[in-house]
Amino acid sequence: MDKGHLCSQVAHKRKSKICRKDKKWKCSKLTISNLFQEVSFDSSSDENDVSCPPEKPEFFTSKFSKILNLKPSKSEIEAFENGLISTKSTDLSISDNESCNLGEYSFKISSEEEDEEENSYLHNSVVDEFKNETVLNKSSEIVSVNVGSLGIEKSATKTKTRVVSCVEKEKNEKTSVSQPKSETFSKTNAQYYYTTDGIVVVLERNETVYIHGLCLLSVLHGEIEILGHIMNKNSAEAKVYSPRGTALLYLKNQTVSDVPATNYLLNLKISIKLTPNCAVVLCKYLHDPNILFIEKHISQQILPRGENNTLPRITFDPKEGNWNLIKTDQNWDKIIDAINSHTKMIICGGKGVGKTTFLRYTLNRLLMKFKKVRVIDLDPGQSEFTVPGSISLVEITEPVFGVNYTHLHKTQRSILSNINIAYEPDKYISSVKLLLREHFEEEIPTVVNYMGYTHGMGLNILSAVIVHVQPTDILQICSRDSKKNYKCLLEEDFVMENAKLFVPDLNIILHYNLHKIESKSDENDGWTAEPRQLREMSVLAFVREMINSDSIYKTYIPLYRIGLNDIKISDLNGNDIPPAAINACLVALCKHEDEKMPIFECLGWGIIRGVDIINNFLVLLTSHKLEILNKVSHLVLGGAVLPPSIHMTPDEVTGLMPYVMEGVLMSFGQITKRCKISVK
Repeated sequence: MDKGHLCSQVAHKRKSKICRKDKKWKCSKLTISNLFQEVSFDSSSDENDVSCPPEKPEFFTSKFSKILNLKPSKSEIEAFENGLISTKSTDLSISDNESCNLGEYSFKISSEEEDEEENSYLHNSVVDEFKNETVLNKSSEIVSVNVGSLGIEKSATKTKTRVVSCVEKEKNEKTSVSQPKSETFSKTNAQYYYTTDGIVVVLERNETVYIHGLCLLSVLHGEIEILGHIMNKNSAEAKVYSPRGTALLYLKNQTVSDVPATNYLLNLKISIKLTPNCAVVLCKYLHDPNILFIEKHISQQILPRGENNTLPRITFDPKEGNWNLIKTDQNWDKIIDAINSHTKMIICGGKGVGKTTFLRYTLNRLLMKFKKVRVIDLDPGQSEFTVPGSISLVEITEPVFGVNYTHLHKTQRSILSNINIAYEPDKYISSVKLLLREHFEEEIPTVVNYMGYTHGMGLNILSAVIVHVQPTDILQICSRDSKKNYKCLLEEDFVMENAKLFVPDLNIILHYNLHKIESKSDENDGWTAEPRQLREMSVLAFVREMINSDSIYKTYIPLYRIGLNDIKISDLNGNDIPPAAINACLVALCKHEDEKMPIFECLGWGIIRGVDIINNFLVLLTSHKLEILNKVSHLVLGGAVLPPSIHMTPDEVTGLMPYVMEGVLMSFGQITKRCKISVK
């Protein structure tokens, strides 16, 4: 080998290491982009070379990983790198005649004297003498896990890998110790067991754990409280969402009497010691296309990354970083227990004091007594159950365990509104009056969700709304930060005086119960998603639900052709706008309700996919049926806005990007996502 060739190889290896360190991978000369029709590469440039794959550690080259086609877990990689696992002293070979599926086995460690006996003994459950020990093996079918120090040891046995942990390390013990998944769990009395279905969590009496992620949750034993709602073994599976950017949900053991374990728990064959008044919960993997669509179009990581489709994307009591936690008060239950079918309660307070949390907690508590609860959502900026940019009337029949973009509902009635009501306070108050004209046939509890506009005209607007709603109860949440609060308590005389600015001919007498509680959000100092970011994620969730696809360019819902002479196109103020201005936009499908003011009832939403000025028609993408579309008289632009990332994420579109570019991109690159959540 000549000296020049040797120097070339050394330089290439150095370049490979730099590539891996900086994670700046370049595209190969042979790479063909399926996003654009023409892609050019500079064949003379070395930057297009990716012939520098990441080096595999010796652990990856073992016959075990190759035959079983299994990737080692992060904990195993860490143990190998730290010298805790050595492939030289471990024989992991498996003969061709033997089964490669180790999923049906779980193993325990033994001394050298017991090896012969154990070689002929395989079992599906953890034996009784190891009840208090922790066994963690991601590939095994039934694995029990306790929080504590975890250890891994691989024997020289030909047919199996043995994994064990020791809660207390003895002096004579020679087992190598690592910490697989220990960063996920807190050091509480909770126990965690891995199964093929998911993670089984055992909580002792009055134990509480906070969760980050999403899962399908069911109770196997005892009773669990989650955001005010009590679940037991007879409760249906619940979809639980606890993302970053909002306060984390909790699981609290509320078992007051022992309940026999279900057949499922018995069939698990896990050695679980059920203490008096303990609770057992199963967290399963939840596949939610809406969440995947949202994650695809935002830059921030709001949920844990999933390693596979068997274990849920969830962590318990995360330690690293600051997290906002949901905290409740006993006074909440006293107020909610007094609510009856005639109650109409308004929840008031400044921004970030916990109004939405109390709303969800109240709904979950009430749904244990009533079949449904009515919600009057008067916050167009942070709508709880609808697309932002409207006020609405919704009936809730199921508990809510997540943020607003995880439980969008069909409305009974919806009125468009500007997100910033300070621009048109008269119009907003008239819209509230129009919304309240809806005839309520059924007497059920009513909860009013109001915004956090406390200063300036905010108090006058709230007072006018109270006059029109005529509540039986007002809940005022007060913060330690005086800037978030109203300047006075919302007593009847005070409200009547401030309402005269917008209701001059006031001839009614208000009578309601005023409840004052302290904000539980003052202690939170973690990252909180901004209102704009939550609005974008709500729109993304709605779009994914509407198109029932991962791309608006690939959907099976019908496209409707509408003549431009048969419909009016306007903004929120009723001003006509040209058809080209709504192309590729989210529009509200409305009918005009008030002749004096431009107030529109929203019947649904759609996306304009094309405008043909020559032939005088436009193309609408929507999931609504013709019965709804025949009532539409206006396409209104405003309120909710389609995030630019919808169009800026190509989704393997070949050729020109619709609405985004002209011409052909001449160099390979990636279109930057415009919907970006900044990290504080």
